[in-house]
Order: sequence, then C-alpha cells, then structure tokens
Amino acid sequence: MASVPLAPKPLPLAGHTLSLLRTPLAFLNSLPETGDLVEVRFGTVQVYFACTPELARQVIMDERTFDKGGPFYKRTREIFGNGLGTCPHAEHRRQRRLIQPAFTSARYGHYAKVMTERIGEVVGGWREGQSLDLFPEMQRITAFTVMTTMIGPQALGPDIMPRVIEDMNTVVKGMYFRMFLPSALDRVPLPSNRRHERAMARLRSDLGAAIARYRSVEDDQQDLMSILVRAQDEESAEDGRTRLTEEELVSQVETIFVAGADSTAGIIAWALHLIASRPGIEAALQQEADEVLVDGAAGFEDLPRLKVAGRVITETLRLYPPGWLLTRTVTRDTRLGEYDLKAGSMVAFSPYLIHHRADLHPDPESFDPDRWAGTTPARAPVNGSMIPFGGGGRKCIGDTFATSQAILALAMVAARWSLRDAPGARPRPSLSGLLVPKGIRMIPSARQACRT
Repeated sequence: MASVPLAPKPLPLAGHTLSLLRTPLAFLNSLPETGDLVEVRFGTVQVYFACTPELARQVIMDERTFDKGGPFYKRTREIFGNGLGTCPHAEHRRQRRLIQPAFTSARYGHYAKVMTERIGEVVGGWREGQSLDLFPEMQRITAFTVMTTMIGPQALGPDIMPRVIEDMNTVVKGMYFRMFLPSALDRVPLPSNRRHERAMARLRSDLGAAIARYRSVEDDQQDLMSILVRAQDEESAEDGRTRLTEEELVSQVETIFVAGADSTAGIIAWALHLIASRPGIEAALQQEADEVLVDGAAGFEDLPRLKVAGRVITETLRLYPPGWLLTRTVTRDTRLGEYDLKAGSMVAFSPYLIHHRADLHPDPESFDPDRWAGTTPARAPVNGSMIPFGGGGRKCIGDTFATSQAILALAMVAARWSLRDAPGARPRPSLSGLLVPKGIRMIPSARQACRT
C-alpha cells in the first residue's frame, strides 16, 4: 500500500500549523510539488490534502464517504450551528429540500430589485476624488441586501438591522483562527473572546425574536424567512421534523449571511481592483454597461446580456474563491486516488490551490477574463478545475444569488465611475473563514456614459 507523502518541514508538536496561519496561500500552492495527495499535520491531527481536480472532485461528489465532520467543522458548528453548510450528510438532504424554494428562479426578480436599489443608493453616494475602503463599501451593499431579502426590516426594526449586521461581522472576523485553536482557549477572558460571546448571544436573541414575529403572521413577505418558517418536508413526516426548528432557522440565517454578504462583498471588491489595472477590460465593461443598462440601473432580466461583467466575476472567483479551504471526514475505509484511507481520516481540498495550478489554468496568476469566453458565470468545467462554489449535492445553494449580485454591482459601478487605486494602497488577502480583501482603497472618477 502506497504511503501518503508528508509535506516538507513540519515543526515538532505544531506540525505545519504555523505555515498555514502565517502564509496559508503560498503553503497551499506548494503542496502539489510533494504529490497528488499530501499529508499535512496540525499538531497531532493529520489532514490529507487533495491537490488535483480529480481527487478533489471525488471528495466533493462522494458526500457519503467524505462527510462534513472532524475538529475543524466541529469548531465551525460552534459558531454557525448545524445549518445547511455545516450539517452532516444524514441531515443535509432534509434541510436542502426545505430551503431550496427560497432559491428558485421565480424569486430572483424580487431579490434583484432589492440588490439594484441598494447598489444605486451606495454607489450614488460616492463623491469624486474621495478615498474609498472598498470592501466595507461593498459590505454596505451586500449585508443590507442579504438581510433585507432574508429578514425584512419590518421584522428586525430599523435600529436592530445595523446591530445584527455588526454582530455577524464580529462573529465571522475571528472564525478562521478559532478553527485551528483548542476550544479551551475560548474561555480565556480575552477582549476578542468577550466580543465574540457578546455578539453571538445578542445575534441569536435578535434573530430568535425576528423568527417569532414571522411565525405569528400568515402572509408571504417575499423574503427568505417567509419561505423558511413555513417550509414543510413531507418526506420527513415519519420522524416528526417536517419544519425547520428555531435553532436551524438561526443557523440558516447565519450561514446565508456569510455566503451572501461577506463573500459577495469580497468578490466585487476584488473584481473592481483587478479591472482598474486593465484599461482595456474596464473600457469593455463600461461599453457593455452603457449598452445594456437604462439610466445606470440593471435588473435581473439584464444578466444574460452582461457577458463581460460575467466573465470578470468568473475570473475573480478563480483567483480569489471565497471558500478557499474545505475539509471532510472519511466515514468508511476507502481509496482516494492510489491511496487507502481509514475511516475517521481527515481530508481537505482547496479551490484556491486547484484554481492556481498552471497545468489547469495557463499563467494562473494573470487576470484574464477572456479565458471564460463562451461560458456562464462560475460554471464549473466537467474536469473539476473550477470549483468556487464546490459541487455535487453540497454545492452552495446561493451561488446564483451571489454571482447575480456581483455582476449587477460591477455593471452599475462601471456605468457611473472609473476607479483607480489610491496612493499607498496595499491590497492583500485577509484570511478569515473566507478569502476576502483588505487594503483595497480606491478613488472614483465620474464618467459620462456614451450611449450607442
């Protein structure tokens, strides 16, 4: 039986933990030099990293054998509960059936209207020459949009909505490091721990109160929560769980917020930064916006015609996939590639690593939206070389929501503004549970759209 090669330079006791905390992206990209499947050590925990699209695809598609679980997901569930993104395979099908009606095509016309109204409010408030911290600016769009389409302002109240968004951001901010630290450290009375606990307690209290209000009314308010609180799954009638529990509803809100707000804000901010250094791409994007948009505003019906914006977002997802590191637990003895793995083994795959392989994506560090000519946004090739939203039965349920919002925002910004990096700006990844940017400071210049 072939033994899985060990990644170079493990430290005593710590293994490769410091490398993954200090320079995680460079560390991940170095793993294929060691092998197709590579053993990485986090203290006493062994994790086997799938470094090829074939192995990653096997892990993604066989969700029974490679299930959610293990110490990393245990820590994530402590934060986000047992929602759709963290529940094990045995519970996933039921939850997905209950949530799926909220993500049907019939709902997206309403969602897109909320998106474009908020994009217009934020982008229309920019001033010529001001310095914008772009990721927080995009969060102003995406966080409000997610919370409005998920839990209407009438359920939270105008004073509670900003607090829920702030608390959610506090919880997400420290998620990555908490994944790798022992849970015993959560009880150390550090300021960061106190902030996290306060935010979690207040968040769950506010969301619980909002859910109770939804249960007390009968009408469909055209948002996600209206669907979720009334969703019934008759296939689960035998075990008496035809509806989502309040705990599950809170977990879904937390999960969808992270996927729909922070990750999408990161995608838009990265995209605007990338096109600023490519005048030809920016010009094509602006011309498309002038031709498609009416008075600088877009709608859901415009998405098929925003092809340049779609390619820009797809290429941004290749370079900076929000869900950059994912782990699974092996539920039974199995074979992954040429290696035999025991039940209980930990397996990981990284969309970032797969997306940056030169044999799959020539000149992988180059921003080249035209490599996606003829494809639709974020469409995963059959060979599994593009997996920004995962795949199989556990593919992100909100992928269309995220890409639609990103494309609409990109087009509406292009219709009004040209953005350039501010002097001294140092854009770089800020790793939490998501691959989001920090240091993207840009200066807008108003443009006069040329109608053709």
